[in-house]
Amino acid sequence: MVLLQGEGLPDMVGIGAHDLPPSKWLEIENRSRRGPLYDRVRHVRQGVMQLAGTTTKGAYLTGGHTYGRGKAAAGATEEPGEIIVAEPGSEAAPTAAWLGVREDGTAFLVAIDLQWDSFDLREALEQSLSGDFHIQHVSAGSYQAAPDVRMPGWKIEIEQADAPMPSVGPKA
Repeated sequence: MVLLQGEGLPDMVGIGAHDLPPSKWLEIENRSRRGPLYDRVRHVRQGVMQLAGTTTKGAYLTGGHTYGRGKAAAGATEEPGEIIVAEPGSEAAPTAAWLGVREDGTAFLVAIDLQWDSFDLREALEQSLSGDFHIQHVSAGSYQAAPDVRMPGWKIEIEQADAPMPSVGPKA
């Protein structure tokens, strides 16, 4: 997972091949864009982040739905989540992306250890979520991040923001 950013644009979360260079992510996201372009790519190492919704640009969902019911009382986790900046040069562990949707319609993405299956993830989520939710594996796609990506009760580790890259616009 990567977080794509650009001046005056909503943050986007991209899901796809782990070895795509930043320039390729920008090319993909800017492909049909007119006006301001995305110019920064930050790798999401692990954790849970909130989305603006479940609208996507061609996500490829796999693995079927796994349903769960949170054990936390409604409103129990009021403290915002935490963004941790990854140490420069530290190696990222292999992760898989999962889309979660709560009964109130709010959505989130999870970057978690590649070894976890949907049942492991469901058990972890049940401890901090209230109400019904479902999760589904995402192989590729992009989603709009919420204005505040922090998920209450969870941490998200993201690489430090680098200087903007040269504009990568749509091909003529």
